[in-house]
Amino acid sequence: MPQYEILAKRNRDGSYSASIPAGMLVANAFVDYYTDATGGGYQRDETLRPKRARDIADYIRRCLDANLEPKLFELTINARLSPDEWRFEGLDDDATVGFLSFEHDGTRWLSVTDGGTRLDGIKNALAQGTITDRHTIDARVFVGLTLGEEVAQFLLINEKQKRVRTDLSLRVVQRKLDDGALSDHDLRVLTTAVKRQEL
Repeated sequence: MPQYEILAKRNRDGSYSASIPAGMLVANAFVDYYTDATGGGYQRDETLRPKRARDIADYIRRCLDANLEPKLFELTINARLSPDEWRFEGLDDDATVGFLSFEHDGTRWLSVTDGGTRLDGIKNALAQGTITDRHTIDARVFVGLTLGEEVAQFLLINEKQKRVRTDLSLRVVQRKLDDGALSDHDLRVLTTAVKRQEL
């Protein structure tokens, strides 16, 4: 039975912040997409997802080419495991930092609540050899949430915490670029997130 152990910080909301190796993530993570045939799943499999995943893989490559660490932000994940399939062993007196261990039969068990397209981009980058299976991805890991709790998280993240337009930011950056007010470092960082011709 596969076993995994990662260093993690226990958060106040019951989750764990950890950097998960890309190989572990790709081997075990999935997105619970809705299917008409079964009525199962709860996330929409967007038609633009493959293109956006390729864009993310390209972003990762541009960052690494520029000797910058990609800023993918935390994936939100629910480890769909029973209590006997995982444990957290604290290293400090408060058990805030420690090792999060998983033991599972090998079927996909890391349900990505937020970051499914990023996961596909990571899969692409791994397949292209841009990153190795040891490259780590930051994640907020919950363990053993019910499906209702997972869906509630998905709704909270996507209905309450996102929905931000970026056109103003792009206009401000373009103005600073036109005025020569961007440092070389800022320009290098910005061109990993947005292609130069889009600025």
